Amino acid sequence: MKKLYTISLSVLLGITMANAAPARFVTARGTASLTGAVKAPATEVWRPASLTEYIYIEGQWIELGSSQFTYDARGNKTTERYNDDLDYYVVDYTYDDYNQVLTRLEQAQTADGLEPLSRRTYTYDDILHTYAVKRVVEDYVDGAWKENNYSEYNTITRNTDGNITTIVKSLPLYKMIDGTLTMQIIPAYKSSWTYGADGKAETFEYYAYSNEDAQGNVVWDLYNDESYRQLVWEATDGQMTGSDMSEFVTGANRIKSATVYYENKLDGHFFVDYGTDGNYTIRQTAENPDEVWVLIERKATDANGSFTYTTKEYFEEGEHTATPTYTSTLVVTYNDHGDAVLEQLTEQKPGEPDAVQASKAEYTYDANGNTTEMITYFYDEEKADFIPESRTVYGAYIDAAGIESVDTDAADAAPVYYNLQGVRVDNPAKGRIYIRTCAGKASKVIL
Repeated sequence: MKKLYTISLSVLLGITMANAAPARFVTARGTASLTGAVKAPATEVWRPASLTEYIYIEGQWIELGSSQFTYDARGNKTTERYNDDLDYYVVDYTYDDYNQVLTRLEQAQTADGLEPLSRRTYTYDDILHTYAVKRVVEDYVDGAWKENNYSEYNTITRNTDGNITTIVKSLPLYKMIDGTLTMQIIPAYKSSWTYGADGKAETFEYYAYSNEDAQGNVVWDLYNDESYRQLVWEATDGQMTGSDMSEFVTGANRIKSATVYYENKLDGHFFVDYGTDGNYTIRQTAENPDEVWVLIERKATDANGSFTYTTKEYFEEGEHTATPTYTSTLVVTYNDHGDAVLEQLTEQKPGEPDAVQASKAEYTYDANGNTTEMITYFYDEEKADFIPESRTVYGAYIDAAGIESVDTDAADAAPVYYNLQGVRVDNPAKGRIYIRTCAGKASKVIL
């Protein structure tokens, strides 16, 4: 078997695995979120006009700050105004026709007015409308915009069938040039696919930047000296953007099997069996396909989208074992509103107590099913109990589409004003910010 290394199981809950394994035996993880992102009902465009955040300290809730929002008719957040005891910020967003963020501009309120702080600008692929081929992140420094190291550039190459053959990811790198620290955008990683006569990808390799030759051409190193060949697909559309085989088990591109080569020699196999409701089982084996080293199973547990994600490792110090030497079980539970209410990861090793990390959330909803309050908790293993962590209280909900459509048949209609909480104001006061609707259009104004 190939060289060994220590891998990490910290993708979601941050627990560290102790076993050493061949480099290709990595964990594919499902993800869920207890961040409190507010979902939209399927047939309506209700959004919270405001929220207030709290943190739990020494038995009481301490307010951190509050935000007010405005939206476009599709329900996309166009402005967020955040303030706490010290600062006041305004963040403005624009979107494309696919509801993807095009620009994000953050400004701070000062005595002289709004001062720019940072901005992000996105460009998306013409075919994969949610995949950003360019993300430019800039800080406003000394009266000018300066790009920082959070930018990312992805160059996609396709064949004549329109299928992806390479994606080169370029990232910022700081170099000393003529005594000055200068940021340059350089190629960092490359995904590479080749296709067979049936038009489907048959090999996959991932590379990392090594250096440049004398002519300035990039020299690539095969990542982990590993390549995947003889690919067999459950389904594919040729638009693969991931960087690891374990990413191709959901969505439009689902791998069924592959042979794994290490240093150009057959090293093992990658098998996936698919079921219903998003279920699948991954078997990562040695050269002998019956010798399973890693077994991963995703299993749906209810109609809300809840699932378990179990990983079992059959190796110890680089040697195969008949029984698991490590088991991790991720339990993700959603309620009937589609919100994640529990994430729990349990690690088990023979002869050792179970290690548990978890978080949960409790929600309160209004009559329309909109979230009015969310409280999150983290699991304290010493106390064997959940401890309150954060609380978010949402203000009144506004129908973004409804506000946009006020008086659509009257081009000369009188304007109607709403405050930032979405409440109609018949006598707006001077010097305050309102949402003004007239003739089917809405805009933010200061009277």
